[in-house]
Amino acid sequence: MRIEWLDSSRGIAILLVVIFHGFLSCEGIFHEINSRLCCIIVPIFFVISGFLFRNRSLDEFLKSRSRRILIPYFTAQTIVTILAIQFFPDASNRPTDYLIGIFCADVTLPIDHSLADYPLWFLPCLFVAELIFLLSRQKILVSILISMLGTFCPIHLPWGIDIALTSQIFLIAGYFLRNRSLNWKLILLALILIPTAELNLIIDMPNRIYNDPILFFIDGIAGSILIFKLSQLISNRFLNFIGRRTLTILILHVPIFYILENFGLDPTSTLDCWLKILASISIILAIDHLNSRRLFDR
Repeated sequence: MRIEWLDSSRGIAILLVVIFHGFLSCEGIFHEINSRLCCIIVPIFFVISGFLFRNRSLDEFLKSRSRRILIPYFTAQTIVTILAIQFFPDASNRPTDYLIGIFCADVTLPIDHSLADYPLWFLPCLFVAELIFLLSRQKILVSILISMLGTFCPIHLPWGIDIALTSQIFLIAGYFLRNRSLNWKLILLALILIPTAELNLIIDMPNRIYNDPILFFIDGIAGSILIFKLSQLISNRFLNFIGRRTLTILILHVPIFYILENFGLDPTSTLDCWLKILASISIILAIDHLNSRRLFDR
């Protein structure tokens, strides 16, 4: 049975991701807002994953999550990479980097942004994170130790394996939140803690920039709790609808950005960035509406 407010949480989170990527090259106030979003927009997806996690056999996990995560990743990344090599100079000038990037699944390997559809680094990383969480048997102390190992890992590993290790604290937080009421004491605590994000400067999980690890974990969990509570208060059909199409939006929004920018939208213009974001969401939802089977989400 689906939890509607959790769909709304995913809807809010994926809209924040689209806004973040939409304003990635924009300076000014939205650049500042983007730097604050970093402490929440990736951690919340790991927290949601922990919230929804269920124990199963290793064989069942590998079959189910490969079908839901890895097949969409390799399918989408391969198609976008081939198109990028064909039509975009940056990719056509170094096709080998982009082809290697499909299998490394990391925005920092072998060089920055060698992934044509760079937000998809998250999918193999999520697969590995959930696999580690399954094997660790959801023990708090074990999750904390594994997270510390990932946080201080000196090298960037393919498939974001080191990020998957780091994310275990977020998964264990989500796992225990599902059995806890989001009462106002917990919300007040989260409201008190979230301003510490100002003390931790810029967070960038795909590039392994965590600054103060304690503040990084606190802000990610506190921000997720606040979005969960907000979703319970304002859950509606639109956010639920968006939340059920998270994977499709994650896969398609940046390729659509590329196309719109190629037609003249300026990635440094605030107005053009908003137009790009709204057009991207509209196009994706239109495609989804025309395709009754959906593209990637099930």
